[in-house]
Amino acid sequence: MHINVLSLDSGRLLVNAEFLALLRANGVNSAEALWSLGGDIVKRVLKERGTERAVLSDSITGAQVEVYLKRYTRRPLREVIKSAFSLKFKNFGAFEEWDSLLAFHEAGLPTLPPIAVAKCKAGDCGLTLGVQGFTRASELYPQLKTDAARRRALIAKTASLAASMHKEGMAHQDFYLVHLFIMPGDKLLLIDLQRMFRQKALALRWVVKDLGQLMFSAKPNAQPGDVALFLRVYAKGRGLKLDELKALVKHCAAKAETISRHDAKRAKKS
Repeated sequence: MHINVLSLDSGRLLVNAEFLALLRANGVNSAEALWSLGGDIVKRVLKERGTERAVLSDSITGAQVEVYLKRYTRRPLREVIKSAFSLKFKNFGAFEEWDSLLAFHEAGLPTLPPIAVAKCKAGDCGLTLGVQGFTRASELYPQLKTDAARRRALIAKTASLAASMHKEGMAHQDFYLVHLFIMPGDKLLLIDLQRMFRQKALALRWVVKDLGQLMFSAKPNAQPGDVALFLRVYAKGRGLKLDELKALVKHCAAKAETISRHDAKRAKKS
């Protein structure tokens, strides 16, 4: 689905045209107005990035619209220099996530509807539409040990989503169950796309990273045959040959084990 994007405030504010009236009705006419949108803190993993929940009023229908604002404050110069010396040049921010959201929608892949993104004095921020009635896959999956039919159906849907994403040349790079929403009717929604990487033909390393992350997060609650089902559906979606699938299984298992070791080391340090 193509999203019509409007440029406002001398290009500092980009808006999904579908939500222009809603933003204007709530006084969001500039980049700084978007940044200043008040809300309740939902998540703050890093001091330079936080997410807040806000409610906008639709002046036409009178409905209350739940939205999420993610702010990225400017990083101190010392941290930028530190990243440069560690060869971590890539910056992941609101505009990177905005571009990824647009690309996902263009490809017909399920994610949050983007509303606006802005470049402000203090940093960048992005606004997405809130969703209702979801359960994180990381919370639902452990509850499905005795519901084989639903579990296998969700595994197949997840594998199809992964295959479609990779066929489009997109790698999530943070592809854990916590970032997968299960919506009513067991529809899937993939969130937190700010780290998404794109290539015309996605290299194997990015595929392995995504699938290794997913395997690691699912491993504690995986039932016999779950991984085999996922890989079978994924391989079919990608059109992989048997020898390609065997190689992929080997690489992904090794990646999941590497993540497991790193996770154990972090746990000991904390």
